[in-house]
Amino acid sequence: MTRTVAIGADVFEDMRVNNDFLVDKTAFVGEWWRSRAKVTLVCRPRRFGKTLTLSMIGRFLSNLCDRDQTARLFCGLEVSHDEQMMGLMGRIPVVSVSFADVKDPTYTEAVGDVKQVLCAAVEEHAYLMDSEAVGASDRRFLERVTDDMSNLTAKKCLKRLCHMLQAHWGIAPVVLLDEYDTPLFEAWAHGYWKKMVDFVRGLFNSTFKTNDSLERALITGITHVAQESIFSDMNNLYIASVTAPRFETSFGFTKKEVMAALEEYGLTDSARGVRNWYDGYSFGSTSGVYNPWSITNFLADNRLDAFWTSTSSNTLVSRVVRAHPEVMSKFEVLLAGDHVKESIDLCVDFHSLDLDPGSVWPLLLSAGYLTYDPDELRRAYLARKESKSADDVVLALTLTNLEVTKAFKDMVKKWFAPAHKGTLNSLSRALLEGDAEAAEQRLGTVVSSCVSTFDTGTKASKKAQPERFFHGLVLGMLVDLIDRGYEVRSNPESGPGRLDVAIVPSDVSREACVLEFKVAGGKSKRALEASCQEALAQIKDKHYDDRIISRGVDAKHIHHYGIAFFGKQVLVRHGA
Repeated sequence: MTRTVAIGADVFEDMRVNNDFLVDKTAFVGEWWRSRAKVTLVCRPRRFGKTLTLSMIGRFLSNLCDRDQTARLFCGLEVSHDEQMMGLMGRIPVVSVSFADVKDPTYTEAVGDVKQVLCAAVEEHAYLMDSEAVGASDRRFLERVTDDMSNLTAKKCLKRLCHMLQAHWGIAPVVLLDEYDTPLFEAWAHGYWKKMVDFVRGLFNSTFKTNDSLERALITGITHVAQESIFSDMNNLYIASVTAPRFETSFGFTKKEVMAALEEYGLTDSARGVRNWYDGYSFGSTSGVYNPWSITNFLADNRLDAFWTSTSSNTLVSRVVRAHPEVMSKFEVLLAGDHVKESIDLCVDFHSLDLDPGSVWPLLLSAGYLTYDPDELRRAYLARKESKSADDVVLALTLTNLEVTKAFKDMVKKWFAPAHKGTLNSLSRALLEGDAEAAEQRLGTVVSSCVSTFDTGTKASKKAQPERFFHGLVLGMLVDLIDRGYEVRSNPESGPGRLDVAIVPSDVSREACVLEFKVAGGKSKRALEASCQEALAQIKDKHYDDRIISRGVDAKHIHHYGIAFFGKQVLVRHGA
């Protein structure tokens, strides 16, 4: 009998009872347990099975469940052949907590939601109030665990619960925490980061660092938050980042698992399309991991679509990419199917996301938007070991697959569209038609409404690099051309130099463009005009046409543009 494909199902017991489609990942239980790490943090992209895995482990270990029923649930699965783990099945108290729904615009609301989650975890063990092994002070503490408990009570809540569970059962409990970083993402996005970090740090230090009544803890999230001592002062923590060598196939589907699923549902003829759309993830030394959420949706609907990327607004990703013109410019390279070379220190520093473009790449890799070659990773680590260097590992990063590529194309198209509907297409059209006046008007509209003078040069320091800012701005505004038979190339070599932006048609009979940017020496029309003419002369003197002409485009079909900026002043000049 073909199993039901239940979209969004993530409760292990329900899926087994209802005969839902489920890929057997139960071997992870033994792999995790035998790693012997006191606290394990597993970082994987969203919807990669983290919640289901914690549900499975909780059901397997919990001593509150009937062991015979548990044995039936796991019968025939990989863990059932693991004698050591079967000996632990149903014998350990478990504390399960999830921050998945803590998505609030204010600190007060977020902490209130966390307190409700903690109350629910304690309520699962309400029997402790009647336990003779639980002392009077612990009972009084339990009475204070309410939705409106103090922050101090909330921070110590799980530690005290673990102490009581060990006293009652004679066994230290396991703590499972799902999506630990969801409140932190929201705090960063809504401006209450410092307060939320202070609260979370107190909760985590109490629960995971100074807790003598803790057997093991398993924490899941997307990223490893680097700063604020949330984890950095824990000497009992193993971090399974996306490049770490453990648990490589425990989250996401392998090729073998996907092929078996396609065969089960009679969809083997779609294998190639499925691979192009949903394959491409690398974890540790393993490549070719498929997106489980998208595969499950494909099995249900038998259509190729952007299932995973459509389940989130991608607001955070869009914000951090837009914050850095140099990152925006590199996305032109990625969207063209090429790679960028970047550092992959996977401790995500939220303090730097708006300041340091290098901090964006680890976030995008951890979140699943970018991927790497495991062979290159191995070589990089070996070279660092042999040279005894402490330098960051640098890898070639690419967009993961067609689903992610489509998401970024759609994202970039929307960056300026809400406030200036039609601006993107009109700028592209003006440039290709040789209409400098129209291009200046369209570009000026966006600059005057959306751009700060601190970005663009009147008060910008050298560090601000206003020319690079406008470079990224214009690239974003031209992204609509990518789906219309054009390449939009950033900083390509041509002649003896490197031009700013080239618009190259795939049909050589169509128009092409060369764009050169300059920050003017002042806001006067004369200063702007001089900078435009300098840019046009540079295009001619350095033969920036050569690259486009070599592609078969006639020189008379190539438009030259000198574009000068100062503050919110924009001037565009066209040259032959």
